[in-house]
Amino acid sequence: MKMEMPEKSQQYLQNFNNYLDNRVNLFTHSFHPKIPIEKVRRSVPNDVKLRVLQNQRFNDYLDKISIDKDDRKKKVFAALQILSEMAFNRNMLVIRTLGSIVEKLMAQLYSAVHINQMSIKNLKESMGNQQIIYLPCHRSYVDFMLMSFICFINNIEIPSIAAGMDFYNMKFLGEMMRKTGAFYMRRTFGDEFYWNIFKEYMHEIVTYNDFGLEFFVEGTRSRTCKALWPKLGLLSMSLEPYFMGEVHDLKVVPVSISYEKVLEEQLFVYELLGIPKPKESTKGFFKALTSLKSKSYGHMYFDFGEPISLNKFFGSKVKKFNHSSEPAHIQKMSVDELQLTTDLAQHVLKQQQNKIVIMAYNLIALIYCERIHTNSIESLTFVELQRAVVNLAAFFEELGAIVSVDERDVTKNIQETIALHDNILEVTGSNSKIQLKRANTDSNRTSNGNLKGHWLCKEIMDIVVPVFSLQLYCNPTIYWLSQPAFFVLSTIGQNEVSIDDLKKDVLFLRQIFIYEFVLYPRFEDADFDKILKKLLDMGILIKSSESSVILNEKSPYINLLLSAISPFFSSFFNTSEIILAKFVGMKFVDKDIFIAVQSTLERELLKGNSTIHPYSLCLESMTTTILSLCNSQCLFKEKQNCVNQYSIDEANMSALVHRLRCFNSRWNFNYKYFGNIIVSKI
Repeated sequence: MKMEMPEKSQQYLQNFNNYLDNRVNLFTHSFHPKIPIEKVRRSVPNDVKLRVLQNQRFNDYLDKISIDKDDRKKKVFAALQILSEMAFNRNMLVIRTLGSIVEKLMAQLYSAVHINQMSIKNLKESMGNQQIIYLPCHRSYVDFMLMSFICFINNIEIPSIAAGMDFYNMKFLGEMMRKTGAFYMRRTFGDEFYWNIFKEYMHEIVTYNDFGLEFFVEGTRSRTCKALWPKLGLLSMSLEPYFMGEVHDLKVVPVSISYEKVLEEQLFVYELLGIPKPKESTKGFFKALTSLKSKSYGHMYFDFGEPISLNKFFGSKVKKFNHSSEPAHIQKMSVDELQLTTDLAQHVLKQQQNKIVIMAYNLIALIYCERIHTNSIESLTFVELQRAVVNLAAFFEELGAIVSVDERDVTKNIQETIALHDNILEVTGSNSKIQLKRANTDSNRTSNGNLKGHWLCKEIMDIVVPVFSLQLYCNPTIYWLSQPAFFVLSTIGQNEVSIDDLKKDVLFLRQIFIYEFVLYPRFEDADFDKILKKLLDMGILIKSSESSVILNEKSPYINLLLSAISPFFSSFFNTSEIILAKFVGMKFVDKDIFIAVQSTLERELLKGNSTIHPYSLCLESMTTTILSLCNSQCLFKEKQNCVNQYSIDEANMSALVHRLRCFNSRWNFNYKYFGNIIVSKI
């Protein structure tokens, strides 16, 4: 079966070349890199460490905390030890060796590594005048090495990369990564002395170093394969020299990485269910590599976004003269500057999401989930699936997404991607039905003491593992679907809705899913107007008057949009109901919620309760629900011995749950299919 790929996607994807078609010998590759900011003398990694010790702000801090000269010397020595643990280095032999290993692994694991050559050209043309901060999305451990590898083969200076201590503690590999530009940071900055050293090290990387800087604005890998709320610690440290007027401008480059199949898929699923990841070690790393060699992970896309000049992005909002009256080293960022940092982080996330490539399996996962929610999954054949993939690709194109489906042979594309994910879906029978494949989980996979939540029985685990795996491939599309789904949920079952009332409902849904879908409040008005216009243009909504709309119930996309958000709605609704039922008048912690929700929902699922989506067992969604409930003042949070403790505002919580029930009654969120297969398993 052939199709015409959507025109916008077709044109955009022509900018990508498959690196595996034209590989480079990394040991003989001539590396003459383009430098982010050209200086009279190239910076040297060891100089960055020395400059921290010479830094005026750090020396003022040492004077403040030292008892006498001897104590100060001890603290300088302690600082040197921390810097030795922390600092990056460069060794071209190590870079070439590790690059060659990465290249061979990619050739074994991936069918294609698509790199946007036009974005590389644009990036290189913008370099030379300002320090660059690269901000990739973070979906896999592969992201760390991939960024450096792509810079190396394209003659772009390899940036200094912020890495966690997990890698530092891996013998041999941790030191190799350091020599390719990794610098190590502890996960928490509870130690004031360490925090001050790290802050000054970041300052020197931005102001003195000319390699560029890379870190993940989300802070950690997204186990759900969708965007996470940004962490501002490293970004605010990086931007402080700009706000203080120590550098004229900085450039921020969003980076988007898309995977057809994620290496850590099963690891992520178990983590989302509350089973901790194995501790990283060099032995474990090479053991994992050995097991991966026999598998294929399909296609990967890598894309640099448009470089963002801070001068242009912030414009007149930045008042550098506010810091001109005192030396920069004794000043701090203002509240307004911290707000601008948040604005930038959220803008970067949007740019990352806009360039994520949606592939055939993402569409298949969505189609399968839609059929579950409309109770028509039993009739889904391979032929129907092909038609649905073609139609859905066009739908995403209209929303503005980049879609990659092989226009030469859709049938082959779908067959290959289903085979790639054969642990989730399978084609069975003479009429080629598509079915969810049950897992065979190990009941002795971990001890009760290590669990973050409730010990789920094997009958539940065998079903929820493939359900969670399938959801991971729906999630990269949720950026495009969540807000249109709010409009549909706010209008379904209603004769006519005023635009004012529609906006109230949509903003309520944005508020409760603020952390789940990363919905920045400062974007809400622009997002509402843009999506309303888009849905009217697509005929999903119809204007009944100048100030009112109705839902076009004949639209083929209503069930798709509602099914896309239903796992998250189910999780939020069930978590809120259980918290209200079990914890009124009590103090409780996150683990209490996890155990209560998972154990309660497990009992209901075993009974065949068809009103609960199995994704409601997801700890990540429970965590974002807790954050949202605190934000809505339904829960109050306080720290006790470094642990979050919560209490309920019963009136606010009851009102919220009541409103959720009203939304739930507008559309039949039914998961009969899951209920049937769980009960049949017992």
